[in-house]
Amino acid sequence: MLAVQSLWLADTGKPQDAAKWQASNAALRKHYRRTAFFGNPAALAWAEDIGLAYDETHPLPEYHEDMARAWSIGKLHAASCMTRPFIHVDGDVILHRPLAVKGVPFFVQGREPWIYAPDWWRRFGVAPLPLPSPIPWSYNFGVFGGEAWQDIARACHTAHDFALSSRFAIATACPRIMPAVIIEQIWVPALLAREGISPLELLRPNRWREDFASAGFEHWLPR
Repeated sequence: MLAVQSLWLADTGKPQDAAKWQASNAALRKHYRRTAFFGNPAALAWAEDIGLAYDETHPLPEYHEDMARAWSIGKLHAASCMTRPFIHVDGDVILHRPLAVKGVPFFVQGREPWIYAPDWWRRFGVAPLPLPSPIPWSYNFGVFGGEAWQDIARACHTAHDFALSSRFAIATACPRIMPAVIIEQIWVPALLAREGISPLELLRPNRWREDFASAGFEHWLPR
């Protein structure tokens, strides 16, 4: 299974936490035979500066700076490029051991411990698919991937293109965190659910911190 990380840095974006990325990258290289990094030129240069090492590096598009509000855009692009089973790990996730996900079609870190207001996603004015009511659970994609890489790639491609087509709404209509949450954590799982693919949750809802040790990884979430 290919272990993937990705980062898109806008010119106006703040540098990432180097210590977290270094620990996360070191864990991936320890536990997986092959690693890959997707980044735009600024991210690739930053990764080299802090000593991150990968077996493969791939370019990300140079998005408009407004897309900094949709910080998952690079992750969606990376996932849409997959050609084999993969695990994508955010730079603030530290794996203590390889995850037991062999043969799992689609896995995610777990459900977010809150529900989103219906009007948030409607602010985009259009959706890539009708969503059920009430809004489904959103899933944290700090860790995600699976054996159904073709289906995951297709869903992420749809979400990625939708994010680009909705740049104005992303920049003006939504709270800072919501574009990434809606596009990545709600629409991608909803697109896969439409294909009959439900995620395996690595952590139980509302029990993240208690479950990290047993799950074999740690997400350095804000406290």
